[in-house]
Amino acid sequence: MSTVTTSSSRGTERATARPPGVLGSAWLAALLTAVVVGLAVFVGFKAYDVLSPAPVAAPEATQITDEDARSTLLVAAAELSQRVLTYHHDSFEEDIRVASAQLAPEFEEEYAQAMKRVRANTARNRISQEATAVASAIISATQDEAQVLVFVNQTTTSARTEAEQVVRNRLVVDLVRVDGDWTIAGVDALG
Repeated sequence: MSTVTTSSSRGTERATARPPGVLGSAWLAALLTAVVVGLAVFVGFKAYDVLSPAPVAAPEATQITDEDARSTLLVAAAELSQRVLTYHHDSFEEDIRVASAQLAPEFEEEYAQAMKRVRANTARNRISQEATAVASAIISATQDEAQVLVFVNQTTTSARTEAEQVVRNRLVVDLVRVDGDWTIAGVDALG
């Protein structure tokens, strides 16, 4: 306890100052109350987030959600990608004919032009290329159109080199249904 002495015309007066309370002052008590309330609100929201299931977005009405249909699409994308990217110098024309039968009409001309550029080099250097799809994932899919990411390993052999060359590609394959079957409507290689 402290004592304060003051002088005045009436004499000396003594005043006793009160010691600060346990919390020190009213503003400190208010601050601590606000912190406790804020912490309680924060913990309440966190508990709500943990205990409440996350909202699940409903798929678009046209999206394929059936697991069998999705599996069929993934298999088709992998097989079609392999067929389009596989060719051998000794059966080049037949390989291209078989692959072309699996293309949507809008992609046939683009594929034919690309294979025309490859044809001479394939025959001259006796190149064989075998594509193997190693994984695939649906980007988007409706009943009639789909876009699938396909990971393909392409193994190339040539009369010019003794070693096989393996190139790993990531392709975005566009598919459309033609007469009920999936066909390739476009292929884009990713970086």
